[in-house]
Amino acid sequence: MSEVLIHIGKVLVIQAIFYGFYRLVLRNSIRHGWNRLFLLAALVVSFVIPFIQIPDQLPVQPLEESPVIVWMQESAMEFEMVPIPKENGDVDFSLWYLLPWLYVLVTFFLIGRSTVYLVFIQKLKKHSEYVKKRWFKLFKTSQTRPFSFFSNVFIPKDIFGSNAFDQILAHECVHVKQRHSIDRLLMDFLVSLFWFNPFIYLYRNALIEIHEFQADEAVINQFNDPIGYQEVLYAQLQHATYSGLVSHFNFSMIKKRIVMMNKQKNKYAGLLYALTLPVLVSVIFAFSNKEAIEPIENVGNELAEILSPEPGFKLPIFNLPEPKAQRKRTQQDDNVPSILPIKEVDKVRMTSGYGMRMHPIYKVKKMHLGTDFSCPSGSTIIAPADGVVKKIEAKREGYGNILTIDHGGGIETRFAQLSEFKVQEGDKVKKGDIIALSGSSGASTAPHLHYEVKKEGKFVDPASYILDYDFRPRVKEIPSGGTDSQQEESLRNQEEALLAHQEMLLAKEEAERAQMEKIKAQEAQASATEKQQRAYQLQKEAEEKRMIEEKIKKEKLKFKDSKQDRSVNIRTNDDPLYVVDGEVVKEVSDLDPQEISEVIVLKGKTATEKYGDKGEDGVVEIKTKNKQKDKKKEKIKGKGKEKMKDKN
Repeated sequence: MSEVLIHIGKVLVIQAIFYGFYRLVLRNSIRHGWNRLFLLAALVVSFVIPFIQIPDQLPVQPLEESPVIVWMQESAMEFEMVPIPKENGDVDFSLWYLLPWLYVLVTFFLIGRSTVYLVFIQKLKKHSEYVKKRWFKLFKTSQTRPFSFFSNVFIPKDIFGSNAFDQILAHECVHVKQRHSIDRLLMDFLVSLFWFNPFIYLYRNALIEIHEFQADEAVINQFNDPIGYQEVLYAQLQHATYSGLVSHFNFSMIKKRIVMMNKQKNKYAGLLYALTLPVLVSVIFAFSNKEAIEPIENVGNELAEILSPEPGFKLPIFNLPEPKAQRKRTQQDDNVPSILPIKEVDKVRMTSGYGMRMHPIYKVKKMHLGTDFSCPSGSTIIAPADGVVKKIEAKREGYGNILTIDHGGGIETRFAQLSEFKVQEGDKVKKGDIIALSGSSGASTAPHLHYEVKKEGKFVDPASYILDYDFRPRVKEIPSGGTDSQQEESLRNQEEALLAHQEMLLAKEEAERAQMEKIKAQEAQASATEKQQRAYQLQKEAEEKRMIEEKIKKEKLKFKDSKQDRSVNIRTNDDPLYVVDGEVVKEVSDLDPQEISEVIVLKGKTATEKYGDKGEDGVVEIKTKNKQKDKKKEKIKGKGKEKMKDKN
């Protein structure tokens, strides 16, 4: 389970890096096809890179444990183990067990929603009017928004016959040609499987954005009327709900699309895509699957066992365990150590804890990187969590016989002074399985178990990972009849032990309090920042919408004025033949546009048949309103004369 979580974590970070590169470097480029390819490749690569194997480097050999500094501490203070009772409300299972079920339920819900949408499209095809079939299928539908899905194009009935029909149809045909539905289907599938990944939604929105940019660019190149196309976009703008698997014409990105339509090409923009290569290489080396070299901190920790601290250098007596809240979260995780690694607890005592301790022979303080448990030789040693036996070492000095278990997630446990191994290297073990027997195989004064825990390559306090027992200080009793100096030493040791235990408890409480205050402060700050950002975003969106409306309004007026100017601006060169009310004229610049009622253009054979060689370059016939009025008068007079004849 931990390996899966590590892999998912790597995928999330890789996707975040590639998406950040796209947002900062490539998003404003108008090479939409390259941007689409980059996003799709980034998604695929993010899942592949964690499986790439890179040749391992030679690991640093750890220093051999010195027999001088391994001991069974003989101090006046011991620790008795007290079982931790379950609190009211504690249950035998953790909420972590519910996470797989939650994942399955949400995944099936999303897949079911996509399936319902596919069924809806099939039903819509049956209930829509089939218009024609070329390289795409056109349907007249009762839906309010035009959209396309693979080779099917659905246009609302109200749009058929309107001025916007050709541009809307061309837009949807681009989606069909570019096979955008494949991208939509792929992203919908990834969202269903990785719905907990926030970057999947960002990639999907970015691809939808690029789809619309590609369609807009193609329509503008085809019709060469960006203002008219923007008017069509604005007229079709509606509130976008779940877009499903289809490509909607009026997908709500009006501002970004208008900005991209008016953007000029940059001939050096192609150089930006060359930067993807060093980014890709860096990500591969950073997140590929390789054996990490033992950090130099490990060597430093082992040297600390041999070298005494420098004069004036102080280390804390007690290393603080993890806060209780964190301990409770990990208590039910089978891959995190959480139990006492000794089965027979009746005769077990903790005789030496983690931290600086007084050496019983040399009377100097040394760093003790684990915890010692006094127990009879041959006591059963069990695995504190699920894992794999990483290493077994048989020695007669130092730590003696050593067994190391890798639990995944950067956590390892090590057991020393063993008398017998019950497992082999590579064996998989479960929490509670028997792995060895205790003893005194190395440099020690009595049978015991030396227990260590490593997290991310660093030694931590094993007591933080023993959640089924608590440890209380207990002072050795001096036999009655001792000397006065012995009695005084016993009282002094008791006082020091109680003070040390009190300081440890105070330090734990202070650490937990500081952690809780830090979390509350972060939550409050995040909430305030989120509210400010939301208010600013709403204000910004309102201002942008107002500016867009004003711009479109101005463009409408410009377009109307230019349209009137084009209607008056009749060509006045000598190439065509101009005929006004049946009479050939040389110029028409003196004509009043308001008096023109009809303009007819004749070309080719039609012009020459009617006007002979004069019509070779085309003929422009212009009829004025005055001529029409004269014709009406003549008709009225003609009818009057006919009536007079009939009366006579």
